[in-house]
This record gives sequence, C-alpha cells and structure tokens, in this order.
Amino acid sequence: MDANVVLSALIGGKASKVFAEAKGVEFITTANVVAEILEYVPVLARKIRIKPGGYGGCL
Repeated sequence: MDANVVLSALIGGKASKVFAEAKGVEFITTANVVAEILEYVPVLARKIRIKPGGYGGCL
C-alpha cells in the first residue's frame, strides 16, 4: 500500500471509505511506507489544525 492512500484516509479523503468499509481485509505495506506516513502525519495535522496525536493514534 502506498503512503498517499493512508494519508488521504487520515484527512478524510475518499480513501477513508475504503478503510471504513473493508471488513476482514488485511492491508499490507513496507516499513519504508510506514516511515513515510509517520513523517508526514505531523505535517498534515498542522495543515488541517489537528493537535498532535489527535488523529486517534491510529498509526
């Protein structure tokens, strides 16, 4: 899975519907993608004015 899909879902993009409706589905990605997501979550949080950790600690 690409980091952009997860980041889009975190800010309420259309990808969030995929995660919300996926029942019994396992998403697989690499450690590099996880690192990229963790790098950009604080940047996105500042842009959309979410407090650090305010994204539900979902990562």
